[in-house]
Amino acid sequence: MSKAPLITENSLKNINYDMDKLKVKSAAAKTERKPTVLIIFGHSDINAALHYLGKSLEDPISGETFVATVLVQESIKKDFEQKLQTLLKPFANADLEKSAEYLRALETVKKLNAQFLSVAGGAALVYDFTHEHLGGLAAGIVTLHTFRTAKEAISLVGKETLSFSNVSIWHENHAFAYEVVAGLKSNNFYINCFDMPLTLLEESAKQGKSHVMMEKNYHYETMPHNGQQKNIVFPIGSIFAN
Repeated sequence: MSKAPLITENSLKNINYDMDKLKVKSAAAKTERKPTVLIIFGHSDINAALHYLGKSLEDPISGETFVATVLVQESIKKDFEQKLQTLLKPFANADLEKSAEYLRALETVKKLNAQFLSVAGGAALVYDFTHEHLGGLAAGIVTLHTFRTAKEAISLVGKETLSFSNVSIWHENHAFAYEVVAGLKSNNFYINCFDMPLTLLEESAKQGKSHVMMEKNYHYETMPHNGQQKNIVFPIGSIFAN
């Protein structure tokens, strides 16, 4: 980043999180739904990340956001695959598997001979292809990439043609997470959480100001960076068991 961090790395060490605190907000009104990219590092709570991924895969057409792309660090790929396979469920809305865009995307996956993870009547996570390769964004179709370093993760996100408003980053070391924040052009970053309300930051963000505050065990931060306003949220001061 071009400016010194508003919090120090030492103040963030050894932080654990309370699963009960990591709640997805309910959509109070119908708004344009925004795609999220989920980035899971090796040193993270993979179970918590999978909790939110599983919910999005089961019901990708409700709420204000949905997971469109997943990046998993290479060191935990097998663990991720095994755990995700046990969480995959058919769509909450059975009509989704009959939608034309979903069926077209699946047909494209087969033509490309692409590797994918799926469950009958549910979402498919397609390896190493972008949404553009699959014919565009389709509900229930998620692209899946593996990466080795934060720099590579940033590069992979850049190859997707989607504009990700939201990024959910899972890493126990906030310094690595902030490296991703600095490298991506998205507006909203959720570190070790998913789709938290940003109303506390709205006024400062609209004015292009830097602002930091703590509220109900969460750190909220907004700041201009390279001509773009970035909002950052992460939980602090709680403990949970995997």
